Amino acid sequence: MEIPERWATAIRSAGFHSVSALANEARLSTNQVLAVVSGEEAPTGDPRRSLAAAMGLSGMELDELVGAAEDEPDPFVLPEGSEKLTPRQRAVVSELILTFLEANRASAQREPGIA
Repeated sequence: MEIPERWATAIRSAGFHSVSALANEARLSTNQVLAVVSGEEAPTGDPRRSLAAAMGLSGMELDELVGAAEDEPDPFVLPEGSEKLTPRQRAVVSELILTFLEANRASAQREPGIA
């Protein structure tokens, strides 16, 4: 999993070199923290307080960081005119994109560190 830049910056600023190190300090599972970082879930209750404390953030600052997902870039869209590509050209473009995605997945499956 690729760590969104806003989270990578915040985690580094808090003095951690990886999501696992942050999770350990917050006494949460790495999967819990990854779910928050990826935007899959928003922390509540004790996990929210633990994560904020570990990062040296107020609850409001953590909420802003969690809510920043709305600032993510728009999804990738092929340029205008790409509908004119031949079937073979479309297949090549698709294969290239899939190759990049697989490389990202392989990289993320290693330690989810901070780039």
